[in-house]
Amino acid sequence: MLFLIALAIAFALAYFGSKALKKHPAVFYIAGAVVTAAVIIITQSDIRIQSQFVSKYLLGIFSRGALAGALWCIVMWVGAINGDTKAGKKLITTIMPVRGELSIFAAVVTLAHAVTYGLSYLKRFNLLRSKNIPLAGDLAATYLICIGLMVIMVPLAVMSVKAIRRKMNAKTWKNIQRAAYVFYALVLAHVLVLYIPQARNGDTERYISVLTYSAVFVGYAAMRLRKLYIRKKKTESKTACSAVSAVAGAAVFVLIAILSYGRAPEKPVLKQTKNEAPTAVTTTATDESEDHETATTVVSTSEQEETDSTTGSQSSGSTSKGEKPAEETTTTAAENEEEEQAPEEEQPGDEPGDQPAEETPSPEEPAPQQQEEKPAEPQYIYNNGTFTGHGTSVQYGGGVTADVTIENDVITSIKVDFEVDDADYYEVAQDYVISQIKNSGSTDGIDTACGATHSADGIVEAVADSLSQARR
Repeated sequence: MLFLIALAIAFALAYFGSKALKKHPAVFYIAGAVVTAAVIIITQSDIRIQSQFVSKYLLGIFSRGALAGALWCIVMWVGAINGDTKAGKKLITTIMPVRGELSIFAAVVTLAHAVTYGLSYLKRFNLLRSKNIPLAGDLAATYLICIGLMVIMVPLAVMSVKAIRRKMNAKTWKNIQRAAYVFYALVLAHVLVLYIPQARNGDTERYISVLTYSAVFVGYAAMRLRKLYIRKKKTESKTACSAVSAVAGAAVFVLIAILSYGRAPEKPVLKQTKNEAPTAVTTTATDESEDHETATTVVSTSEQEETDSTTGSQSSGSTSKGEKPAEETTTTAAENEEEEQAPEEEQPGDEPGDQPAEETPSPEEPAPQQQEEKPAEPQYIYNNGTFTGHGTSVQYGGGVTADVTIENDVITSIKVDFEVDDADYYEVAQDYVISQIKNSGSTDGIDTACGATHSADGIVEAVADSLSQARR
């Protein structure tokens, strides 16, 4: 997304500002140098920018090299555009006269990215060495590619200055300028080495960046080879040549798209739940209607035998008085309870119907012997569950995501996800700060001075965001 924005800005600058660039190139060079110096100072200082928009887009478009790469794309595509069409001819006549000035301006802006990340790479290398962490293969490849880019870019930019160009032999100058093709290839390699690992891990934004850069650079290569073939062979059949170039370019693009595609590993779905203190299970008279069937069937052996004997004696007594038939011997649990609580001896002549009814608890009132006091519910600060927060390392626009799992106000897990170009810094930072956060249960007073301070600050910011969402 950032590269697409940079492409639009670069094209507008080259197309609509071509006359100003041709007439006052020094103004553009000075403006580019001022912006480059400001970006380097901000990224290497302790200045902390709270706005992610400013960090990622306004600062990041320079520090991350998006605008520089877009300017180089304009420079290279002007040399490959087909001038046979009206639109192509218009672009060539407008931008080609300022191609040299645009290259110098692009080189000045590129220094913002090269110096910022060059110093970052040196710090990373020293940090990894001090921590006895081996240098990753993709990071080592990035070091070598960046060195190659600078070795090619600086001489070409210097030789593009008109005063120097006029002193050189035209053929020699042109042969040296062909090194720009290697430069363009290394730019694409630099992007692919950085972004493909993260795209394969399911990062959609990085995958789109891979596709965009690939379309621009691979498309340029196809168009450039087509133009070279037509010029050398002087063929009249341009349609067939264009078709072959398009098919070859599309095949390479599809191959890159397939190799860089990947899905993010599935995370277990954790439901957010609120803290609830465990309560004792109490049985009340209101539950009797639901539990009546179970209560009448689940009876201990001793209670059943006592009930049977009591029921049998009372049944025989009732039969002798002619009050109840002998067949009616089955009673419910409630009737058995009433009979058990009756007096052991009956007065002669007293009829069972004349006995006062035993008071039983009403369904609305709980039985006193069954009530238990409910314990006080603990007062928790956070809800249980897993909460996701976001932060940024600011200086390099690197984003960080933290998944924090909480159980009864205890942080049980912190998982950090970060951008691949800042991976080594975050590896050091998370080992340093996560244990502090889990031990203290808070992000207050966390020490982030670990050699990767900005990355540690980003992790603390992401965890703090997670905890703020978890608050009751």
